[in-house]
Amino acid sequence: MGKEPTSNAVLEDFPAELQGQAAAALETERLSVEKGIDAWKKIVAAAPTTWEPRRELARVYRHAERWKACVEVLKEAVEKATWPSAEAKVPVLLEMVELYRDRLKLDVMVVEVYNRILALQPNNIEVMDALAAQYEVIPRWPELISILRKKATIVGSAEEKIALYLRVATLYLEKFSNQAEAIKAFEAILEIDAGNAEALTFLKQMYEKRRD
Repeated sequence: MGKEPTSNAVLEDFPAELQGQAAAALETERLSVEKGIDAWKKIVAAAPTTWEPRRELARVYRHAERWKACVEVLKEAVEKATWPSAEAKVPVLLEMVELYRDRLKLDVMVVEVYNRILALQPNNIEVMDALAAQYEVIPRWPELISILRKKATIVGSAEEKIALYLRVATLYLEKFSNQAEAIKAFEAILEIDAGNAEALTFLKQMYEKRRD
């Protein structure tokens, strides 16, 4: 979206009734960025539920390196534009993540937007991994544990499930000294692999310690 547009590239997906205004906004933008912004704003105001004018306004803000204004336009687009499906919002939300993370350095907003994506795509493993990494950076250990557990219910391979439960168990022990929850995680590993040496060793020690 940061590239300079050609008229055809911009206009081809615009609603027919807005193409004339869009063409004029493009010409204005080439003469002055500020006047171009005003021109796109007028089209957004005239067609508040249409994505394309907001997309172009965000593009100009990005080109001008006005990151906060850019992300606000995208946020309003997600909330106010008409979309063919809820999942069609995901690429825009991912762009918001990039702006919050790389340009505005707002970790809390990165987390919020990733969670909005997961509300639309609950099984999006890539977003889960990114969110888990973000929780580790902040850090927010309970939320990290929660996302790791959720991922463990989705991934297909036994090896991945075991690795995730092992990470959960380690977090409970290292960050909270919570042996009871660590035991549950290791027991979940044994349900997948009854001969898992690491789980058996830990549980044997814990059961003996608790006289269970």
